[in-house]
Amino acid sequence: MLLTIKNLSVRIKGQEKAGPIIADVDVQIRPNEIVAVVGASGSGKTTTGLAVMRLLDPALGVTAGKIILEDQQDLLALPASEMNRIRGSKISMVFQDPLSAFNPVLTVGYQIDEVFKYHTSHPGKRIRSMTQEWLQRVGIPEPQRVYHSYPHQLSGGMRQRAMIAMAMALQPRLIIADEPTSNLDVTLQARILELFQELRETQDVSILFITHDLGLVKRLCDRVYVMNKGRVIESGKSTEVFAAPRESYTQQLLKAVSV
Repeated sequence: MLLTIKNLSVRIKGQEKAGPIIADVDVQIRPNEIVAVVGASGSGKTTTGLAVMRLLDPALGVTAGKIILEDQQDLLALPASEMNRIRGSKISMVFQDPLSAFNPVLTVGYQIDEVFKYHTSHPGKRIRSMTQEWLQRVGIPEPQRVYHSYPHQLSGGMRQRAMIAMAMALQPRLIIADEPTSNLDVTLQARILELFQELRETQDVSILFITHDLGLVKRLCDRVYVMNKGRVIESGKSTEVFAAPRESYTQQLLKAVSV
């Protein structure tokens, strides 16, 4: 197993008597697999992804559970310095809004370069070349121009591809993609889905795909976990869950969209 999330619970710090944000969440991801976590807004999808990256809001804290990477390391038990080395190199994240995720006062190329500078000892010229190569590999037609551009100078689709390039720069084993197509039109959505599929086939990467769009899940994902009110209420192969959902909540989600 590439990643195992076991009995994960997250609460607001100082409010132990209040209900958990997420409770007893179990998720497994195999190598070279695309797994969806779906649910309505507030169901706990993004919190689960951020917990894996250990990027939770400071007001939140993990109160129980383990997150095991490749059957060896419990990410929650690692010192911060070791977790910093794992982010980007073994696990990376594509955030929902790339405009806010990128630093607005630094060029896109500079920010992707920083990934290589932190994790490798390559010289600057080689790093610039690698960054532009990844921009090209994710389908950006003018990688040199985009390299020197600021985030606000790019379209939504370009920014999303640039963020995927940043996430893939060190060829991690797992990408966590948080609503990566929610702000894109249908044509760009299709291109991003094709890109994820291509990355799986050519880079042997697994993807945790966080979304509320079951239509995208049906097209892209091998398995699906359905979350509601901070808990996983149903899981299974995507084809089986779509064909015969057990839970009424899942049935309602399917009725709300045409899949």
